[in-house]
Amino acid sequence: MTHLLPGATWQRDLIERADRIATPTPTGRRVSFFSLVPHSGVSTVTTLAARLLTSRRPGRVLQVETGGTTGFLQPGVRRSGMTVPDTSEASGGLAQEVLDRLKYRAGTWMTDLPALAQHVALTPGGLPPGQRAGVREWYAHVAPMTRFFDVAATDWGTRSNTTECLEIVATGHHTCLISPFDRAVAEDSIAFAYHLRATTGQPVRVAFVDAAGTRSTWPGIVAPTLPFPAVVFAYDPGLSRTVKTTRLRASTINAVMTLAAALMAPDRSGKDAR
Repeated sequence: MTHLLPGATWQRDLIERADRIATPTPTGRRVSFFSLVPHSGVSTVTTLAARLLTSRRPGRVLQVETGGTTGFLQPGVRRSGMTVPDTSEASGGLAQEVLDRLKYRAGTWMTDLPALAQHVALTPGGLPPGQRAGVREWYAHVAPMTRFFDVAATDWGTRSNTTECLEIVATGHHTCLISPFDRAVAEDSIAFAYHLRATTGQPVRVAFVDAAGTRSTWPGIVAPTLPFPAVVFAYDPGLSRTVKTTRLRASTINAVMTLAAALMAPDRSGKDAR
């Protein structure tokens, strides 16, 4: 991996991020991903982060899709203007108690449950196209399951209601706000990230995603100046078609590692002690 970022300093930084990603946490880590506008790449970033955490951490990862869609982890299914790469993972069977509990939820939430899985995906059933499950449904069907997983990453899609966004932040330890490269939207996202930090006191991260291929340099200039971690996902053609992660650009892999390390940073809000 060191060939991605040549130079001793970059190599040390890469090692530090890898160590941070693999560092155990006191409790399972719950992470929320959402954006203020559609077609921002939320599902793609959630999937890439979940896959990386699955490969770098010993515990299992629960990936939650709040949209009522099927074939969540099937290659070629479009999400937020991008294509989710194949993320199939398998290692060791889930404990029977956990498996039974997950199967109990299958009728209302799950479309598929692999018996042997290191990376488990949940998606709600019975929702009309375009509708997403809310926070109440998450607490009813997902929250009881999160304690059986090392990391639970929830893709909340597009959420623009401030009250609902605050409720979403309350469901997890860390929040990742996804923004497209469009400057007006990015500025709104930055302002909202400041608001979430001030209101909730919880860690907030921002990911600028060039899903539309605008190739603007503005996010890369602004990101280092922000008082919270901000990661730039430059346009990557590999995310627009079904490919293996190894075919993604080095900049994309680097961005995923940077974001994953930020999401696994110690939680100062006190939730890690619960």
